[in-house]
Amino acid sequence: MLQKMQKKFIAVVMLAYMILMTLVVGGINLFAYLQTNQKYDQILEVLMSNNGEFPDPEEYDRKVFEDFINDFKITVETKFENRYFLVRLDENGRYIGCDISHVAAVTEEDAEK
Repeated sequence: MLQKMQKKFIAVVMLAYMILMTLVVGGINLFAYLQTNQKYDQILEVLMSNNGEFPDPEEYDRKVFEDFINDFKITVETKFENRYFLVRLDENGRYIGCDISHVAAVTEEDAEK
């Protein structure tokens, strides 16, 4: 009888531990995902407002992103930390042109597709 209760207790403790660990790890991953997503949204916003180029750090107006959680800064290294290419489309969604000068792995033909 005591051994049966002991096995049930161990099973309940293990289940509670698994649930707790799932919640902790899930919470950490969710927070990291949201923070990363927010950072990339900021990067895209800066690129869109500057015609696909990162502005000089002295010209960058940080007030635009004062509502965001993470401290997004533009430094002289920012343009080298991010790899991207631009595809320009007209109002109807047809290809106009592209800028692949910030990435080496994409050709103009790839960007046009």
